[in-house]
Amino acid sequence: MVEDVIFEVRTGEVLAIVGPSGSGKSSLLRLLNRLDEPTSGTVYVEGIDYRQIEPRELRRKLGLVNQRPYLFPGTVEDNLRFGPLQRGELLSQETIEQLLARVGLSGYASRNVANLSGGEAQRVSLAVLWQIRRWYYFWMSRPPRWTKHLSWRSKQRSSGSCATRD
Repeated sequence: MVEDVIFEVRTGEVLAIVGPSGSGKSSLLRLLNRLDEPTSGTVYVEGIDYRQIEPRELRRKLGLVNQRPYLFPGTVEDNLRFGPLQRGELLSQETIEQLLARVGLSGYASRNVANLSGGEAQRVSLAVLWQIRRWYYFWMSRPPRWTKHLSWRSKQRSSGSCATRD
């Protein structure tokens, strides 16, 4: 249950949502992504009551990196290329390498996702979010240790549980 929560995140700001187990962090993330609806109160995204935004459109602007992310069977490269291919776009090898370098996984493009550690899978999920380039925020249920591998600019955008898009 989430009660009496008020916060504002302006462009360029970072908000970390922390607390003990059972304190409502995951419930808050579910509300922000409209996986649950508030029983009272209002959630605003860019000054708009988020109930006025179609859930699908809202989710295109909000990204979520789960503690245990789902990746499609195949290689890391396959997973990075999947979204753009659905839009009829081809992600260049250079772009793939840049995305992987940004999350500290240089040289991982040909690796089978079945052989990745949990942290590596989370980083691939983060790279997938970054290649979409339409999100305003991304959420992580628990900030993992691997954030130390992100570039400074990337880390600035991903500290804690929430990061805003530049």
